[in-house]
Amino acid sequence: MMRKRCLLIIDVQTALTSQYPVDENKMIEHIRKLIRVCHNQHLEIVYVRHHDEELILNSDGWQIDSRITPRQDDKIFEKEYNSAFKNTNLDAYLKSQGIQDLIIVGMQSEYCIDTSIKVAFELGYRVIVPKDATTTFDNDIISGKVLKQYLEEKIWKNRFAQVIEVDTLLMMIESKLDFKFSYGKTSFKDAALIRQAVFVEEQGFEKEFDKLDNTAYHLVIYKDEQPIAVGRMYFKDKTTMILGRIAAIKEYRGQKLGSKVVTALENKAKELGCLETELSAQQQAQKFYEKLGYKPDGDMYYDEWCPHVTMKKIL
Repeated sequence: MMRKRCLLIIDVQTALTSQYPVDENKMIEHIRKLIRVCHNQHLEIVYVRHHDEELILNSDGWQIDSRITPRQDDKIFEKEYNSAFKNTNLDAYLKSQGIQDLIIVGMQSEYCIDTSIKVAFELGYRVIVPKDATTTFDNDIISGKVLKQYLEEKIWKNRFAQVIEVDTLLMMIESKLDFKFSYGKTSFKDAALIRQAVFVEEQGFEKEFDKLDNTAYHLVIYKDEQPIAVGRMYFKDKTTMILGRIAAIKEYRGQKLGSKVVTALENKAKELGCLETELSAQQQAQKFYEKLGYKPDGDMYYDEWCPHVTMKKIL
C-alpha cells in the first residue's frame, strides 16, 4: 500500500512575501508546481496561516499569497506559534485522513519551518523537504541563502527529513514511487540487493562491488516500500558526475524505471554543481541512453565479458 502524502504549506502570506525574501520567486514557482501535481494526483493540500502583532488577523498582509491561492476543498489551519501543530488540531486532522508523509514548504526556514519539521518528525510523520521550496530573509550575521542551505544540508537532511530536488519529488508523486538517496554505505543494503540480483546472478558479472561504492551517491526507487530500481553516481571531477549501476528488478522492467533513475541522478548532479554526466553503457543499452540525450564518446571496449561504450551528456 502506497503511503499517503500531504503537501503542507506554511505561512506563505502577503506581509512576508512582499518583503523580498531570498529566492522568493523560485520558492513560489516550486510550490505552484507541487500544488498542481498534488491536485492532479488527488493528494491532500493543507495551508497553515500565522497571526500575531505583525500578521494581524484578517488584514491584507495576513492573507495567503495570491499566487498560491487555496482551492475551496483545501484545508486552512490558523496558528499563533512557530509550530504548525501547536493548538491547531492539525495532527488530529492528518491522522484522521491517514496521512503518513508530509511535504513541508513555506516560510520562514529558521522559525516556523524548522520547528514544524522537527515536531512533525517527533509525531511520527516521514517528512520530505523539497529544495528551494522554503525561504527566509538576510540578516546582520548571515545571508538568507546560506542559512537556508545550512538548514537543508546540515540540520534537516537525514536527521529530521528527506531533502530532495523538486523535479525528483514531482516525479515521485506522479509515479507513486519513493526515491531515496544515500551517500557511501550508510544505507547500502537495498541497493546491494538489487545489484546482486541483476548484475551478478542474472548477468554474470564477477566484479560488481568496488571501492567506489564508499564515496558514491546511491539511489534506490521503492514501490510500496519494496526496492525495485537502483543507480549510483560519483564525481569524476568538480563538474562531471559518472553514473552507473542502473538497474531494475525483472518483474518491474518495461515501466520506464531506468529513465526515472537517470533523471533523478541528473537532477542530483545538477544540484551538486555538475555540468556534465558520463556513463559506461552496455552496448545493448546504447540506444536507450541515446534517447535520454547521451552521445557515444570513444570506441567500444569490454568490461569483463560485456561490450561497453562510454557516453556523455551536457546537463
